[in-house]
Amino acid sequence: MSTTNKSNFSITTKSKLNYVLALINIFIICVFALKLKDIGLILFHFSIGSPYNFNSPLVILAFYIIAIYCIYNLLFMLTGETTFTINNNILTVNKKIAGISRAKNYNIDQIQNPRIETVGSSTRWGFQGFYFRDYTMDVLVFSYNNSKIMLGKNLDNFNAQELKDAVKSI
Repeated sequence: MSTTNKSNFSITTKSKLNYVLALINIFIICVFALKLKDIGLILFHFSIGSPYNFNSPLVILAFYIIAIYCIYNLLFMLTGETTFTINNNILTVNKKIAGISRAKNYNIDQIQNPRIETVGSSTRWGFQGFYFRDYTMDVLVFSYNNSKIMLGKNLDNFNAQELKDAVKSI
């Protein structure tokens, strides 16, 4: 859904569901749930004969961080929504996950070299040197405060050209 006039511009897109990545995240979350049942059960198998203590607080903390990241990814794939709004010379990117939103603002005067690039998904299939990506997508890439910013990755039906034209027209 997009709305356009001279002072306001808005595009809202849903996140793209990557089935392979979703299954990997579900697997890791299930392992995490089993780990909650008995902390040493899963890692004990790998620690036999190992000089490392897999039940140390640092390893458990790392495991919690990975599980939280996987839950975040899964929630974004299932309920994520991104809104791009241009108002008063500010590009606002608002990511909403399960009703919780986070916004990031970019001053359009500081956006340099906006361009469209085609990027592949983070998962790929293949064997013996024959690999192909699940999908490719067009994203809007620009320089902002000496950083490379990429907008539109892993979004379903994202129109990078429409956003690029709106940024350039302001």
